[in-house]
Amino acid sequence: MKKLNFWCAALLLAAVSHASQAQILIGQTAGFTGPVGAGVKETTDGAKLYIDAINAKGGVNGQKIELISLDDKFDPKLAGENARKLIEEQNVAAMFLTRGTPHTEAMLPLLEKHGVPLVGPSTGAMVLHQPVKKHVFNVRATYQREAEKAITHLSSMGITRIGLVYADDSFGADGVAGAQKGFAAAKLQPAVLEKFNRGKPDFGPIVPKVVQSNAQAIIMVASGQAVVDGMKAFRAAGSAAQIVTLSNNASSGFIKSLGDNARGVIVTQVFPYERSIAYSMVKEAQELSKAKGTGDISPAMLEGFAAAKVLVEGLKRAGAKPTREKIQAALEGVESENRPQRGQFLPHLQAHSPAMGQKDGEKWTAAVDLQPTTPKPDRLLVPQGPQPLRACSSALHLPAPTASLIFGSSASRASTSAAPSTARFNLNPLSPSAPVNCAAIG
Repeated sequence: MKKLNFWCAALLLAAVSHASQAQILIGQTAGFTGPVGAGVKETTDGAKLYIDAINAKGGVNGQKIELISLDDKFDPKLAGENARKLIEEQNVAAMFLTRGTPHTEAMLPLLEKHGVPLVGPSTGAMVLHQPVKKHVFNVRATYQREAEKAITHLSSMGITRIGLVYADDSFGADGVAGAQKGFAAAKLQPAVLEKFNRGKPDFGPIVPKVVQSNAQAIIMVASGQAVVDGMKAFRAAGSAAQIVTLSNNASSGFIKSLGDNARGVIVTQVFPYERSIAYSMVKEAQELSKAKGTGDISPAMLEGFAAAKVLVEGLKRAGAKPTREKIQAALEGVESENRPQRGQFLPHLQAHSPAMGQKDGEKWTAAVDLQPTTPKPDRLLVPQGPQPLRACSSALHLPAPTASLIFGSSASRASTSAAPSTARFNLNPLSPSAPVNCAAIG
């Protein structure tokens, strides 16, 4: 009898062990604490919204997805070490939704060494797009496009004194490169061009230069808390310049942190308007969020949700036993159905454009960014949907003004500000003839 009990216990232990091994381990390192903590939490919450829904239905090919998230405190060195632990010690099948440009760069050698795919890094750094990194599968548009179009937009409104304040790291340099293209196209020079230490921001030396330049607008290429602190310093010194920042700060946490300074701030956007159920992905995210009781969807949550859909698509195509090699091949297989060049992935948008190879049904469709200043076309992968993608929606006034949101390369979005000095524009690569300046608000 004791022998029987022993073997029953052994079999049960083996079954439990097998069940634990049946999980698909996915690794993530990001700044859950520190200057980008609010945005990282929202982006990850959006990803979990979809992953939890998939797991509730039995997972992918009978295996549930386990997301192992480590806090790197927004420190590139710690991000690299976390990635090493996840890849070499935890043996994750893929990396996912990392945050930060130098932080993601720190793990590129590890991805190459171990053949690990990285899906949906939460950075629009050009270094991750061109030249193509074999193991990096981007979901979002580039910061250079955002910064360039921000300059184009401001100049189209007659604003000519535009300053640029940026973090002294690869992210800041990337934003500056895009902004310089915008300045060149508008035949302008920066009213002020200043950088600050990313780790220890000090705006004291910069403030007098901003005030002296009499800049009408300041583009800040920096993380959330640095933008908040910089704007506070500029306002305290008497500068009334319009503040523009990039989509890395597209979170409700960032807007709240601005406090009374939020009115009139412009945040560029690269995902659809999170309240527009005209887009199937947005509608799906809203329904899952409502069922889970997590409240409204934010732009940052939608980014994580989109990245999770790409990840799950790759896992599904990788088959019953998704190894690193199979996941890599599966994601590359998605690309081979369209064009050989990788740029960006974005699932379940309703899209139509002459630049796209259209097919009926739920197909992944390639869209090419025809921006002439881009050396090589980036690619946006979208399943075909029933509705055409609108190049620009009409202005939508919301009763509670917080920050003006201008949008980027995926779809239309509406402004949440009634400030007369703000407007919306489109970075939409799906329609080469789409107007850039949509409508002034106010």
